[in-house]
Amino acid sequence: MARLRRRDGVRSLIVVGVALVIGCTPAASSSPSPSPTGTAATSTPVAGTPAATATVVPTELPSASPSPTASPAPAALALSVEWVAETIVDRVRMRSLPTIGPESERFEPLLSTGEHVYVIDGPVAADGYQWYQVLSLAGRESPLRSGWLAVGSREGERWVRDVPLACRAPGELFEDFAALANLGSPGALACFRDEELRFLAQVTSCVCTASGPAVTPRWLASIDRTTYRLTAPDWLTAARREIQPAWDPAEFSTPGLSEPSLPNGVYQVTGHYDHAAAATCRVDPDVGGDRLAQIGACRMTLVITAIEPFGGIDGG
Repeated sequence: MARLRRRDGVRSLIVVGVALVIGCTPAASSSPSPSPTGTAATSTPVAGTPAATATVVPTELPSASPSPTASPAPAALALSVEWVAETIVDRVRMRSLPTIGPESERFEPLLSTGEHVYVIDGPVAADGYQWYQVLSLAGRESPLRSGWLAVGSREGERWVRDVPLACRAPGELFEDFAALANLGSPGALACFRDEELRFLAQVTSCVCTASGPAVTPRWLASIDRTTYRLTAPDWLTAARREIQPAWDPAEFSTPGLSEPSLPNGVYQVTGHYDHAAAATCRVDPDVGGDRLAQIGACRMTLVITAIEPFGGIDGG
């Protein structure tokens, strides 16, 4: 199979995909405690979740508060960092800082039962609670904001728990696009981080647009670029989601927002999430915005580093 490269005038292809997560936090009441209202749900350990002791702190992320200090969370309440979590009670609140003090802004709207977050830091012990920093998606396929939530009550009642993800070994993805796409971008980031992935995908050009401020680097975070979408080839199991990738400029010469000219078809795609450039993602300073959420969105983008037309499998 001919390998395409677009660099120095030579055709080449790279596709990048994005994955995301949803977030939840305990609701704040009229009292100084952030405990949620409604009936509390009980929580039991879920098979297939990572060890709660694993912690990976995103690069170049500002400290949330100078006073509370990170400390091990009680095992009964711990969440896994760099993983997807979900609320198991209603009316969970996110805050700007890991404290119930007046300096911590109380975010609206409150999170409902079953909403997902991507955990990026923690735990921090403060005011009798264990706090985790998360990216909340509020049911959408991109982070809406970053913030802190308490994982449970002072009495040990759990409010948020890890989500079991159907992570496959990278070598098992080649003919199973659905196993990658159905994770969503947050789940794919949790499962694979920056590990190289190789898989078959139907590649279709599209004009994919969205509203929002300008973000740099544009090749990784542009909201209005003409790009490609990845879906499952018709002979493979259909996927519930598609992937919209980015093109790695280290492998493709992409001045401005121009991208490789690629005929629609089935390709062998190589790429990864959590590109190193994600740590540099910035919203236009004249507009402002949630920098941690933007970095998270960039980390959840699949960046393709190579692509080849797929001619089929020769059994002979």
